[in-house]
Amino acid sequence: MVTLVKQIIYHATAKSNWEKIRTTGFKIPKNDWAHFYMGGTRKKPGSLGYGLYGFWEDTELARLFISNTTSLKEHAIIRLTLEVEEEQTLNFFDNLEDIKLFRNFVLDSNLDRVIMSLRKLYRNSFKQHALDGALIESFIRKLKRDTEFSQIDCVISATSTSIYKRVELFVPNGVEYCIRTKKIITQYELE
Repeated sequence: MVTLVKQIIYHATAKSNWEKIRTTGFKIPKNDWAHFYMGGTRKKPGSLGYGLYGFWEDTELARLFISNTTSLKEHAIIRLTLEVEEEQTLNFFDNLEDIKLFRNFVLDSNLDRVIMSLRKLYRNSFKQHALDGALIESFIRKLKRDTEFSQIDCVISATSTSIYKRVELFVPNGVEYCIRTKKIITQYELE
């Protein structure tokens, strides 16, 4: 039996992007596997992989994020309603089984060459964890190839967003969703 869970997340973007989204919908970034392991991708993965990012139940964090990480004068906060199938979610927030699966993936000595290759191509910085995102992308690909997972619709994790002026902290200050497919977005509107 499929269990759908309704979630609300908030996505921050430029006001001009909101106008495009209103008319044509969201574009979800996809992984370019042909160039992924060679470093030739146009866009590096985000901290949770490729997708549309938003903050769970937290408009204030979305506003702080866009205000502190861009020079945009006009921005938009978009409220998205999601219907998430728990079985198609990679949950690093409160699912210990998913956390352990990923940990075992990274510790698997058979993957040392892949991980070393990714370490040369992608880096983690305070604001962006592209290496983490690349490892998550590889993990999802392996899950889909080797197990019963046919689809991962979103990745969830407690994250530390750069919003503090005086200090850089790694203590999580919110929960982030990385939406990998449009089908889970049931509604969106300007907040």
